[in-house]
Amino acid sequence: MKFKTILAALVALSFLIPSTAMLINDYVQVSFIKNNIELLETIQKYEFAILVGLLGIAWIISFHNYRKYSDFKLHDLAGILGVFLSALSLSAITFYQEQIFVLSFALSGALCAYCTSVPMFHWFKDRLNESKFEVTFLSFVFGAVFLYVLDGYSGIMINQVFGVNEGYFSFTKPVSMLLLLSPWLALGTFLAIIYITVSQKGSTGVDTFYSINKLSACYVVLILSMAFGSRMGTTLELVAGKFDFDSISPCQVNESVTGVIVLDPAHTKVLVKSEAENVNKYSVIDCILKIQVPTE
Repeated sequence: MKFKTILAALVALSFLIPSTAMLINDYVQVSFIKNNIELLETIQKYEFAILVGLLGIAWIISFHNYRKYSDFKLHDLAGILGVFLSALSLSAITFYQEQIFVLSFALSGALCAYCTSVPMFHWFKDRLNESKFEVTFLSFVFGAVFLYVLDGYSGIMINQVFGVNEGYFSFTKPVSMLLLLSPWLALGTFLAIIYITVSQKGSTGVDTFYSINKLSACYVVLILSMAFGSRMGTTLELVAGKFDFDSISPCQVNESVTGVIVLDPAHTKVLVKSEAENVNKYSVIDCILKIQVPTE
């Protein structure tokens, strides 16, 4: 049993090698990693797709096998379905770039948000009922300060990537805040995996299902955190290019420009995203309107 556990742990940790190597390369330039960065990115992408697909299947099979032993509440069912949909969508998007998988991933996020919000609501309600208002109040205060600092650093990150103020990136801003948390989230989930594995005592039935759920959730979060943490700039550019940059603009731009953000109400300056070689990918230019309004 111990040999199987050790073997499973080694196989699981082997999936972290590409993400770990890329994360190290962001801070310390290693020639071997730098020369094989494209191969590592490809391996990371497909192993991630395969892993989350298998975990999604294992998740739903476990639920099917043990659902008769327990009455799951509505938010529990929403979470189980949300995790399954997210795993299936992330896996499928890697192989097939279809809009339906993007929509299903968004739906899974809504289901998981509902699943986590209900226990959080009951937790705060219990704290208030137990006359622990001071603890709850301090939690809100420290949480507000933490979000304030996180908001500031996320703005710095956006400025370093795009060269303009964060205010023009309403969709990218929340993503940048999550990316800043990814290293700490990875560390926390890794410790959670160790704790759950050590504390598990070979229980069966519904307890086994919950153990599988917890381990799977922690491992998926760990992989997601390391994957996004090692590609912060790429992730921000992907989100901004899809939601914050406009594909159609009233300004005259050349064919290499794939996205435009108007920087002022008078349309005098715009931030453009260019795919041309040997030029800055993001630059601020003067806006020359396509249609000139005649003046009397």
